[in-house]
Amino acid sequence: MNKKQIMKLFGLNLGIALLDVLLLSKGLIHIFGIENIFLKAIGITAFIMSIILFGYGNYSILLKPKEKKLYKITEFKDANDYIEAFKDCPNQKYFSVKIKKNIRDVEKLMKKKEVLKVILSQYFTPGEMSYVRFENVIDGTMSVFLGNIQKIINRITIIDADTLKEGMDNQICQEYIRYIESKMRENEEILLKLDNLILEISKLDDVEGQNLEELPAIQEINDLISNTQYYK
Repeated sequence: MNKKQIMKLFGLNLGIALLDVLLLSKGLIHIFGIENIFLKAIGITAFIMSIILFGYGNYSILLKPKEKKLYKITEFKDANDYIEAFKDCPNQKYFSVKIKKNIRDVEKLMKKKEVLKVILSQYFTPGEMSYVRFENVIDGTMSVFLGNIQKIINRITIIDADTLKEGMDNQICQEYIRYIESKMRENEEILLKLDNLILEISKLDDVEGQNLEELPAIQEINDLISNTQYYK
């Protein structure tokens, strides 16, 4: 259950509970103590409707099949949006392992981004050319990685549930799975390159005269970003 579902459940059930307290409490409306038959009928109807709403509302939030939603990259504002989108994906039963792995990878990416930001502030002054170039490398890497995440979410979402029920080894499912796994491998490569970059930067103080922009890890990441443009 994700945060959005928890909030919906809380709001729904709190509202129903407050309504029932209002309808049943002797100090308030107390529908069973009302002498006017018309008002009593309205009160009892409201109470019955609250029971129906409780059953249907909880079913809709917890058990009703999730609607398919394909995301545009512009719909994601931060990393948490990607994580919530994974949790909202249909086909959780079939892709739970891959979904959990991708969520962990998004969390890893954000931690590495924070480390790189600290490094950036230590080596450069905001606004100088080297600062801007390094910042662009970080932003470009994030863009490629999260673009892959968006594609993975959409592929997991779009697979027909009936096709999945026929078996994960059928041809159509295998094509989707190969695509998803290829994007996951690309992201694993990005995480590895970022680790290499952080490692190389940590050695800079021991190497005189080496420029941060000349580090092999920076060049590898730049190549990865530029090559990815051809495969969007």
